Amino acid sequence: MTKLRKITTAFLLVAILLTSCTAQESTPDSMDVQNQINAAVAQTLSALTTKVAEVQKTDEAKPTATTAPTATQENTVAPTAAAQPAAQAAAVKPTNTLAPGKCTDYASYVGDITIPDGTMVPPGTQFVKTWAVRNAGSCTWTSDYSLVWIGANQMSAPNRVPLTTENILPGQTAHVSVTLTAPQEIGSHVFSQWKLMNKNGQVFGIMDNKGKEQSIWSEIYVGKTYNFIANACSATWTSSAGVLPCPGTKNDPRGFMYINTAPAIEGGIKENDPAIVMVPPKESNSFIVGQFPPIVVPEYSNLIFHFGCLEGYTKCNFRFRLTYSIEGGEEQELVNRVHGFGEWEEISIKLTQNNQYGMTGKATSFLFYIYPMEGSSDNYAFIFSPIITP
Repeated sequence: MTKLRKITTAFLLVAILLTSCTAQESTPDSMDVQNQINAAVAQTLSALTTKVAEVQKTDEAKPTATTAPTATQENTVAPTAAAQPAAQAAAVKPTNTLAPGKCTDYASYVGDITIPDGTMVPPGTQFVKTWAVRNAGSCTWTSDYSLVWIGANQMSAPNRVPLTTENILPGQTAHVSVTLTAPQEIGSHVFSQWKLMNKNGQVFGIMDNKGKEQSIWSEIYVGKTYNFIANACSATWTSSAGVLPCPGTKNDPRGFMYINTAPAIEGGIKENDPAIVMVPPKESNSFIVGQFPPIVVPEYSNLIFHFGCLEGYTKCNFRFRLTYSIEGGEEQELVNRVHGFGEWEEISIKLTQNNQYGMTGKATSFLFYIYPMEGSSDNYAFIFSPIITP
């Protein structure tokens, strides 16, 4: 109910109450009372008339909605990490609020489904970037809605792609995708920025928890070679005791990892290149694992490294496992070996030969496991110079 309707209703109620007092038979005394009532009614009417006029002026002064700029009108720069939209951002008032009575369009960021930020992608490789985005407005997203490019590197994508093929109701989450192609410049760090567009051509973005509108984006690193040492602290390190820091602290009973820049390895060999050292908890049935962020595996890729025990830890005896997960799927095994102190071992795997592992051109995460064998101690296991290279 509007303010005008509320005030009008109040006036009618007052008038009814006041006039009901005159239902009794008129007498000389009652005529004086009636005159007083008539005066009160007149004063009330005057006051309400003034209030109605004020409300009408206020309503007439309200601003009307404006249309958000289209994708071709908006120029942006590559975002920084600090500008990343917060996951599950709190609902805030959108910038493209429509006139009263109309629904509103805005969204909140849920997460990356494919190609997480910082993923290595080979030059010229086509990939599909998918985000999970929640409909945080009051309009239903339909097939008339679009995903539109608004800045940074377009990565050979069209300016506009369909947002959804199904209706996405307010509060529901949609998976929105665009096909991109990595540039040819090896070593480049590339962003592509996108927003949403409704059927009326209004562009809207992701509202963060500070009420600021953001784009969603793809962020990739273009390369053919992946160095696990250089990306060691991009990995997630856990043990049977829980999540571990990177690098860890030596003698942490929960297990730990660190980078040894010049390891002395079994056999008395001193190396000049670095190694990842992994030490699981001492308890039986324990483990330590490092899960590396996904990379899009280039064609003709080889995974090469050595593993073993550091020099001096003669009671070192562990099981080494190497697994991989394609696009967040079930882990599959590449290596499973038991190693005791003695002589280091070499691993060389042709990852994409005949595409036997199904990972060519797909976002693949690699996981390195160490499990202490029964009766062993001081399992200082090293992984020397692990690298994926053509």
